[in-house]
Amino acid sequence: MISIVKPDQACSRHNLTVQCPCGRTLRARIELAGSEIECWDCHCKVLVPFPRSASEVLRALRKGWDDVFETNLFPMLIGVAAVLTSMLAIPTLGVPLGIAGMVLVIIGYGVLIRRAEDPEGDSSTEAPDGTSLLHWLARGAASALFGVGLCAPFLLARGGAGHTARLAGFLVPAIVTAVMVFLPLAMLAAFDPAGPRVVPAVLRWRSRSVLLSLAILPLLLVVLECTLVFTTFFLGIFGGLMLDLVPVPPGLLSRLRVPPDWIYRFGEPADISFLGLYLNRLSHGYTLVGAIPPSLTRSTHFELQFWASNTEIPTYYAFRFALTVLINTFLLSVLALQASWLGRIGRIEGRLKVKPVPVAAEPSPAA
Repeated sequence: MISIVKPDQACSRHNLTVQCPCGRTLRARIELAGSEIECWDCHCKVLVPFPRSASEVLRALRKGWDDVFETNLFPMLIGVAAVLTSMLAIPTLGVPLGIAGMVLVIIGYGVLIRRAEDPEGDSSTEAPDGTSLLHWLARGAASALFGVGLCAPFLLARGGAGHTARLAGFLVPAIVTAVMVFLPLAMLAAFDPAGPRVVPAVLRWRSRSVLLSLAILPLLLVVLECTLVFTTFFLGIFGGLMLDLVPVPPGLLSRLRVPPDWIYRFGEPADISFLGLYLNRLSHGYTLVGAIPPSLTRSTHFELQFWASNTEIPTYYAFRFALTVLINTFLLSVLALQASWLGRIGRIEGRLKVKPVPVAAEPSPAA
């Protein structure tokens, strides 16, 4: 195969400029990208590269968004989130079932990468399915690592699995960073039709798009955390969640002047002192996103404090269950969007050469 010297060179609106190894500059119609043309001078076959344009990536990102939110996928994600939440609520088995469920979710993540449509609608560029045992083992290993990695903050929590996650120290932040940066790329390498070679290609030519795809998970988790704080604060339950689910050292409440006789009243904003408590606990790595879901794996009477004395336990548990469904739906939607984006970006760079087309190229005016 004759390679192109400059596959990323500019093109006009209707024509691509291709450099033949003989030195001639050829001109091909843009619809011939991915096929071979014949040099009008030396008669060599020259591959016409696909043009790299920002508009193509923008179209891919927009279609990736439509894949998740403009189809029946989003209602399915809500259902899967409810099932995952129900798994967490099963006594004793909640943690292992939650991990197994997350691994299955990540397998679906890989399927979304593989099924991302070609941005130009050309199915001829799809690679044949990998059937080797090594190929399937790589997919399974990447899915297991990603799924378990997403659960790692909860598995490594102080007090054991099922307790409030804490992003502090070195190990947990390092694992979270690896999960959010390297494992999505490992999933792309394992599931994309073009195989592992697509990863260096997208990192070289689509670095900003890949960065956006990788950053969407941590950025939107921050948005989710802020939303939870704002909502629960004005519903009046924020202080109770902080006292019940987040570890509070002795003496901290008095130092922050949190009212000792605080009583929960639905619909009334929480005392402002609880924001100080939240910021203190946040500086030590505790968040509501990391506190609410694992609380379902414990008994409904676990560490209930005075704030719930006038609240029925089933109502409190149902509220945490609903918040966990919301958190899981948000997480699954972001993961689906990330998978669709990575799959489409990878497909742009991973197009395979189709059957050569015997087309004679036009000489460029500059030749």
